Amino acid sequence: MTGSNKKVRLLGVIDSKKLDRLRELQEFEYNELLKINEDLKTYNKLQELYRTVIINFSAYLKFTQEIKGVPSAQLDLARRYFDEIYFEANRLLINYFTAFRTYIDHTERILKNHFGKASNEPLKFHEETSFVYDRSFAYRLVYKLRNYTQHCGMPVGYVSFNTDKADKLQNMVGDFALMLDRDHLLKDYDSWSTLKDEISKQKELFDLHSIVCETALTIKHLDEKVDEFFVLPLEDCIKTLTKYYGQLDFEKLEYCIYYDVENTKEFLRFNIEYMTTGGLRFKEEKKSFFKKIE
Repeated sequence: MTGSNKKVRLLGVIDSKKLDRLRELQEFEYNELLKINEDLKTYNKLQELYRTVIINFSAYLKFTQEIKGVPSAQLDLARRYFDEIYFEANRLLINYFTAFRTYIDHTERILKNHFGKASNEPLKFHEETSFVYDRSFAYRLVYKLRNYTQHCGMPVGYVSFNTDKADKLQNMVGDFALMLDRDHLLKDYDSWSTLKDEISKQKELFDLHSIVCETALTIKHLDEKVDEFFVLPLEDCIKTLTKYYGQLDFEKLEYCIYYDVENTKEFLRFNIEYMTTGGLRFKEEKKSFFKKIE
C-alpha cells in the first residue's frame, strides 16, 4: 500500500497461468472499468442462457442424426433397443425444454434489472415473445411441454422406424421418428389452456422433431434481438478495454484488475476482478451453430 487509505489496484492480463502486471490504476480509471464490466456481466449472463439452449439443442440434433439412415440389416428388433432410443430422446428433450423456458423467462427479467422495468429493451423483448407466441404453434407447445414433462410424463409418446423402398430387404435404409401422442398429451395434462383445441386437431401421432427445430430457430431470432440491444454498450466496452489493455484477444487472453497484493517469501496472495469477456468471445462462436438446420 502507498499511503494509509489508498487502495492499490493493478491492471492485469492473464495468459493461461501467467498474470502480467501492466500498471497501477487511478480511482477514476477503476470506476470506468467497473462501469463497463456491469454491461459485460449482463451480456455474459444472457449469452450463458442462450448457450445453454443451443448446447442442449445440439446434443438432441446430434442424437437424431445418429438414428437416421440406419440399414435394416443392422436393426436390432429387441424391445430394449427401442427403449434405449425412447429413453435417450426423452432425456435430451427434457433438458432442451427446460433450457428453452429458462431462456424465455430469465432473459426478460435480466433485461428489466439492467435497463429498467419501463425501458425499451425489456418491453421490446416482451413484444417479440408475445408476437412469436401468437404466431407459432410450435413455440406455444414447447413452452407448455416443459410443464408437462415436469409434472406429467415424457414428451416422446411413440418411436417409429420407417424405411425407404429397396429391391432387397437387406438394402433398405430407415429413419427413427420421434412422435407426440395426441391422446396421451390431452389425457395426462389438464393445463393446456387454449392449446387443448389445437392439440385436439393434430393427428393421433404427430412429428416432434420439426417442432423442436422451429423453436430452436425462434430462440436464435430472440438472441439476435438481444444483441441489437447491446450494440452500443458493447462498442463502448470494447473501446474502453482497448484503451486500457491495448489490442484485445478474447480467445487467448483474459483481462482483470487485481488488488490487496501480499507477496512474501512463503506465499503470493491477491484478490482479482475479471473483466467479463466470455459473452464477447461466445458472440463470435455462436454464428455458425445453426447453419445445419437453416
